[in-house]
Amino acid sequence: MTEQSKNELLSQFNIDGTADDAHTEDEKTLILNLCELFSEIDFNGERFITWEDFTTYLIDTATDQHSRLQDRIKEVCTKGFNDRNITLGSTAVNQLI
Repeated sequence: MTEQSKNELLSQFNIDGTADDAHTEDEKTLILNLCELFSEIDFNGERFITWEDFTTYLIDTATDQHSRLQDRIKEVCTKGFNDRNITLGSTAVNQLI
């Protein structure tokens, strides 16, 4: 998101960035993050989100994270457990992530 598009977006919410602005940086960041998330979910640019768009986004995101974890596990296993001090339990999972 460009700086100009961020400013245009914030102006729609009456956030102009001046010193007397009642909105905090956290609120501005939240608005920008939510708008960016909306854009990710609305991948076809319809400017609205259907239930199908939303559930597809959730499933794709979970699948991507699962795939990255599987890839990381394979990487560790192919290097061999002797290269790392890996124990069973949650400690092992934390070392893989």
